[in-house]
Amino acid sequence: MKKLLVLILLIAFVSPLFAFDFFATLDDEEGQVGTEPAKPKELTSLFVEGFGTYYPLDEDEPFDYGISLGVTFEENRDKIRTEVDFSFSPILRDPLDVRTLAVTFFFGPTNLKVGMFTHPWGTSTTLHAVDILNSQNLTHGILDNPEAMKKSEFMIVYNAYFKRSSLDLIIKPFYRPIDMEASDRYAPMDTDNLMGTSFSYGGMEIPIDSDNIRVGIYEHPKFWKALGGGGRFRFGIGDLDLGFMYFSSFYPQMGFDIGAKLKMKPHPLDPTQYIPDEVEVTSIDFDFTRYHFAGTEGSLLVGPVTIAWEGGLFLSEDIKGDKPEKYNTKAMAVVELSYTEPKTSFFASAAYQGQYLFGDVTPTVNQTTGVVTIPVDYIASFLSDKPYSSSAAVAFEMPFMRERLKVRMAATYGIENQSLVALGSLSYEINDSMSVYARGAYYNGFGDKKSLFKNWENNSSVTIGMNAWF
Repeated sequence: MKKLLVLILLIAFVSPLFAFDFFATLDDEEGQVGTEPAKPKELTSLFVEGFGTYYPLDEDEPFDYGISLGVTFEENRDKIRTEVDFSFSPILRDPLDVRTLAVTFFFGPTNLKVGMFTHPWGTSTTLHAVDILNSQNLTHGILDNPEAMKKSEFMIVYNAYFKRSSLDLIIKPFYRPIDMEASDRYAPMDTDNLMGTSFSYGGMEIPIDSDNIRVGIYEHPKFWKALGGGGRFRFGIGDLDLGFMYFSSFYPQMGFDIGAKLKMKPHPLDPTQYIPDEVEVTSIDFDFTRYHFAGTEGSLLVGPVTIAWEGGLFLSEDIKGDKPEKYNTKAMAVVELSYTEPKTSFFASAAYQGQYLFGDVTPTVNQTTGVVTIPVDYIASFLSDKPYSSSAAVAFEMPFMRERLKVRMAATYGIENQSLVALGSLSYEINDSMSVYARGAYYNGFGDKKSLFKNWENNSSVTIGMNAWF
């Protein structure tokens, strides 16, 4: 029971991932501003994927495997497009994965898309600050394809294309929280060690304890309360593309109010005096934080070099920052420099991302009652009271043999928490219907600071797999 209840707290630990797709999806690029890519008249295929994974640092479960069967279908008529993309993995906890189930209606240079799908925002190819429309699935760790980490959601999207500009308006009537493991391999933290965590008070590290926790009953926001929406306008001026967007919704991770009290003990040298002993967590009540987002994106093409940037402000409903159960207002920004070699299609990029959190998120203690206030942002930052965080990312892709063979590498380093994830892959297209691949993932935390990648150090792995289409 203790593990289960404590694990609920861990939903906040993935907060830094909410706004960022860590690595480039070089194969899924949007068209230029004001254009819509052409579609084939009809496309239908069956596909199968099988893989095996080895975790050399995991002594308990060093091997994993999986198989997926899927169907993709697309039909394009004069005024309507139908898209279906789903897969079935019988050994997974949630075997059915619906990637796309949508219908698009065309009205001249405009269209209306309705159904389950993902809708990307942003100009960067590595880190993101504005790609916020779809929550993430972290049950398989960090992937080098950010689109594969996204959860498809029911949306209504209106697109209008002009000569050098475009407009998309989005309505999201439902709330889908982030997916993550509760106690398996990719849980954000080892629950056996969670109670060894502590926060600093008066120069002392006070451990957190919880034996009997009252857990509040909660429900996800329903239809009209969960309703979110917004829009983006993009335009081009020469080699410069700019975009501005607004969106309102709920954070994909729940907030919560922790009831806690500071327990005292006699001083070892003076029994008449008392010193802090530990923080006893007594209750957890859940909440959801609505936000308003205003952001911008842009890119400038200078020969083979692209300068891209993204930035925005997440304005929390807790404007004053005095509600510990709700996430505070924060600002994010990304700057990326990328290079594409025209002759070889070699691609390389480097990016920097910064985040600043407004308001004080330091735990406090009422001196009279001993009541401890632990803001959810403090938990989400892995018990850090710093208002800022930053990351750096690099990625490259090199094709060979007329792009049948591709080598990809990507890495993200958390500067403040001194943590790293590095991904590498090698893929080869045997023919138009079959390909094989090998992927590697490396997680590490180099200091003593807590972080997601440090908790996943035993999840460093090597995967070999095959894809086939029919």
